[in-house]
Amino acid sequence: MQNGFVKQLFITTLFSIVNGLISQISPVAHFDNSDTLKLNLRFLAGDLSNEKSMGFIPLFKTDGIVHSYMDVVGADFNNIAETHQIILPDSNKHNYFYGYVFQEHESNVFEPNRLLFLLENGKYWWNYNESRVWFDRNHDFDFNNEKPDTFYKGKSNIIYFDTGDSKGSGLKLERFPAAKFHRFTSMNDQSINNLKGPREFIGTRFSLKETRFNIVYDVVKFRNDSLMVGLMDVNQNGVFTDEGIDKWVISPFSEHFADTKETIPFESNSHLSWLGFQFELRKSSFPKFEFVRSDKRCSKNTLINGTKIPSFRYCQVNKGRSSKKSSRKSGGKAQVFIIWSADNERFANDSAMVHRLSRIHKDIHWVFLNFGGSGRHVGGYNRRFDLDVTQGFCTSRIAEKLKIQTLPQYYYFDEEHRLVATGKGLDELNHLIPNVDK
Repeated sequence: MQNGFVKQLFITTLFSIVNGLISQISPVAHFDNSDTLKLNLRFLAGDLSNEKSMGFIPLFKTDGIVHSYMDVVGADFNNIAETHQIILPDSNKHNYFYGYVFQEHESNVFEPNRLLFLLENGKYWWNYNESRVWFDRNHDFDFNNEKPDTFYKGKSNIIYFDTGDSKGSGLKLERFPAAKFHRFTSMNDQSINNLKGPREFIGTRFSLKETRFNIVYDVVKFRNDSLMVGLMDVNQNGVFTDEGIDKWVISPFSEHFADTKETIPFESNSHLSWLGFQFELRKSSFPKFEFVRSDKRCSKNTLINGTKIPSFRYCQVNKGRSSKKSSRKSGGKAQVFIIWSADNERFANDSAMVHRLSRIHKDIHWVFLNFGGSGRHVGGYNRRFDLDVTQGFCTSRIAEKLKIQTLPQYYYFDEEHRLVATGKGLDELNHLIPNVDK
């Protein structure tokens, strides 16, 4: 990797750039009313699940010797950790203090799937306004031929893995908030000290918290919502198009972070799908991609419009009594399944509209299935709102069969049990049902 491509950027600067670029997007790709979806993956985001985690990076002191990563995660006490001599930057300085750790990344010989990370000033780095940071990007354990990035005190920083053929993924680094997590800090210190072997652990409060920024994306318009559609650099090697490793991500738009629950492996014939619609990859030249509308029912992420309703039995509650009912028995009527959660604010806001529709359209079998609510709450729902609908429960098995992507989510099936439409905006039903009836 060429050192000239290594970038350093403050996270605050990155966010302002991202926000500015998003406001300039024109035109926005439309996902549900066009036969072609064109993407230009020009924005960078983090993984929401990773952002919410501790993301702890333990640092150890080195004077030119590093120990294998496995000793930290539970190697047998009788095993001797493998060591390796490294060439430190400023190797002419005696007693200069560095902290190191092996960071998850592409393969190297000494530590498979890990990259050596070095921080200047060791446990005292926080006393300086700035400290240099190195990644051993060429895996030769010589830091004199690596150009350092700079870590600034009191600010979040992104260090990039940039190969030159993409804008690269990276890590946002900041001091670990030990004051906020007293119990974790104490337990973590004890745990690592029991496993550190001959190394000197710098300590949790002097170590780092990481947040991964490894998703490049474009903004897509889907009905009244904005989605993030992009690629996740799963193996953190700065390349987003490793087949079978990297993944397509589809997520409701959220500044800076993507929800990675909906992922599809990157392949030459990748399919993107969201709430009843599916597109197949036709052209690929990173960072630009072109998808074409596909009616194939091969999606593992969503039910495609026209698909027959999955067969399952659900528990319905009627006047305090429960019984089982089949998803495909609707008395010859069209069906609307609404999967909702008792504590979901969106459903509370939209429910009045759905209640009105269920009273007007008696020719439709309305089924409300609650995901995660108590029996008492669900049982009393109809009585409180004076509804003539089937009320019941959505189990994990039912959620899997319906391929739920969001909550609340509705499914409109015709009299032949074929999916007409699905979505998360329940107010859409007010416009959809009259059109379907015509």
